Amino acid sequence: MLLRAARTQRAAVVNAVAAPGISLISSPTQLAITSDSVDGVVLPHILELSSNPHQVLREAHRVLVGDGHLLIQGFNPLSLWGLRHLLKFNRSVPGIQRLMPEYRINDWLSLLGFEVVERKRYFHSVPINRESVLSKLEGLELVGRNAWPRLAACYMIVARKRVYTLTPTKTPWRGKRKLVGGLVEPTSRISCD
Repeated sequence: MLLRAARTQRAAVVNAVAAPGISLISSPTQLAITSDSVDGVVLPHILELSSNPHQVLREAHRVLVGDGHLLIQGFNPLSLWGLRHLLKFNRSVPGIQRLMPEYRINDWLSLLGFEVVERKRYFHSVPINRESVLSKLEGLELVGRNAWPRLAACYMIVARKRVYTLTPTKTPWRGKRKLVGGLVEPTSRISCD
């Protein structure tokens, strides 16, 4: 669905293992993509699944063009779903290495030179996997958005890669020398003893 909604000329799904719909097989810590060649990168819970999330962010930074966008989705450890994950000892979502708090992701992004453009928190429901129960608690989402937004089960961060270009400045021409008492100022002082 994300690929159909993309407003880019080309879009690809990258995964570490082959599966239907995968365009490129590559590790998220060593992407087989040219540097500065991608307009947008979407990381849906990839940082939590990776044993080296810092390297995943560095690779995303490397492949993004200047002013390219990075979208990160993650589970909030400070939610009921995060508590469930902690109590079930990593069995609530298979493969999760650790839940990343939103503030830590923001720190890592600022260190890499990203500017956080937007943050969203969503899914304020209780940690139950039964559709029948969740459908009865649909109103909880609206209440949660207003009453306890920081306790949402998931977050989304949109960041922009900032590239600061250096503008060379002209150095004042040093061809003219100041006159000292009518004479040209010497370039070096050598003492004659």
